[in-house]
Amino acid sequence: MIIPVILSGGSGTRLWPLSRRATPKQFRSLVGTQTMIQDTAARLATLGEVGEPLVVCGARHASKVQKQLAAIGVSPTILIEPSAKNTAPAVAAACLAALDRDPESVVVVLPSDHVIEDVDEFARMVDLAVATARDGYLTTFGIVPTFPATGYGYIRPGDSVGDAASAIAAFVEKPDEKTAIDYVASGYLWNAGIFVFRAADFLDELRTHAPDMHASVVTAYQSAPDEGDTVHLAESGWNTIDPLSIDYAVMEPTKRGAVLPLACGWSDVGSWATLYDLGTKDALGNVIQGNVFLSGTENTYVRSDSKPVVVVGVKDLIVVEMDDVVLVMHRRAAEDVKAITEQLPDELT
Repeated sequence: MIIPVILSGGSGTRLWPLSRRATPKQFRSLVGTQTMIQDTAARLATLGEVGEPLVVCGARHASKVQKQLAAIGVSPTILIEPSAKNTAPAVAAACLAALDRDPESVVVVLPSDHVIEDVDEFARMVDLAVATARDGYLTTFGIVPTFPATGYGYIRPGDSVGDAASAIAAFVEKPDEKTAIDYVASGYLWNAGIFVFRAADFLDELRTHAPDMHASVVTAYQSAPDEGDTVHLAESGWNTIDPLSIDYAVMEPTKRGAVLPLACGWSDVGSWATLYDLGTKDALGNVIQGNVFLSGTENTYVRSDSKPVVVVGVKDLIVVEMDDVVLVMHRRAAEDVKAITEQLPDELT
């Protein structure tokens, strides 16, 4: 059985003020009419015979997950984390739940907040990844770069593995611009955080490379009360876990890692500048949403959620109006939003 796992623990602070702790970006409509988590779940229908998804999130967001997925006819099992511990424990808990459904299950791990434009190509590549996973590999997708991005980590492919995949030679951190240009020229791929592997294989590798985490996740999962479609992971095991990403805990140390190149119009919608790039532009390069009036304005993103917004005689800005706050910044400063949120009062974040 193929079981989707949707990770919905992110906070999306670079898209503040739209994305906040109470309602992060995966529960917002950013591209199209559905929310991002709805788009992620709806995309599963293209993958063929798959089970209902497992969704991992915090208690604060569980009701939003249930309500938004029910609205599109999806009935997930929700695993609730007592606290955020990064992606490795979240995936491990989901793998334990997948094994309860099917000891031979293959999980497809998906962040809840990505855009994929070519859904058919994505489905085709998932089929290849499932076949690679059934050969015993822990498989990830590397996005074929469309520009030398400095905001993503990269994967260096190694020797060929099977028909389409390569061994993972190295994971590398976010580069500076010159290094990013070199990476793209050398065939490096963006690290998108999408994984496909047998649940049992991932847990075996976690036990080998992070045995304390493995033991704690097992305790937290096995101690959870039986509540049908909701699993409240037990604090007694969970709170002893040191937060660690799936890359650091398993994918970097494993000898069984594989990567498949993926070109499908992917974006993690990680900033307002990215959302501008994805938007439909007018003749002067502007992207607008909501009740917006422009004059003499070029290459600017303007979003109004409540009040009319009038923008005159500027260019290259991001303007976002919410009912309690307004953000105005240069497009080049889009990556600085996360830092400014750390200076704001709690009621605004």
